[in-house]
Amino acid sequence: MLLAFFPDVLRQPFHDYATAIGGQRSVRLPDGSLAHLNTDTTLDLYFNQAQRRVVLHRGEAAFEVAKEQRPFRVETGTVRTEAVGTEFLLRYDGEAGTVTLVEGQVRISVSDTTLRPERAAVKLALGQAVGFSGTDLGPAQAARPSAAAAW
Repeated sequence: MLLAFFPDVLRQPFHDYATAIGGQRSVRLPDGSLAHLNTDTTLDLYFNQAQRRVVLHRGEAAFEVAKEQRPFRVETGTVRTEAVGTEFLLRYDGEAGTVTLVEGQVRISVSDTTLRPERAAVKLALGQAVGFSGTDLGPAQAARPSAAAAW
């Protein structure tokens, strides 16, 4: 009976933050950063004195990162996006995704560099995006951040 009224319970169990299908939500993170979650998104936070780490399990989120000494990392599968103070969008469907830089600078890397060491990391400049799938990072390409953020 509970599932009839709350069907998203099985899709989003036990995550720090989640949005239902069709929902959106903005969250102030412990460091003052903002995370804007698009529809059907789940993420977990791991913040302490040494790290600011977000794990995006599924969905799409835009991050406005507070400037401070600790790096801000978002992990999706085997791919990590790192920023110090910036704004970027990240879309991930559980297998593949895209990082689009809106402001500042980010570095995207993969945890397994044995398959394609030449694509172990990519730095994005303003107006660029990179696609990824598994341990494969694509090249940085021109992007329109305003179009990527139009949700």
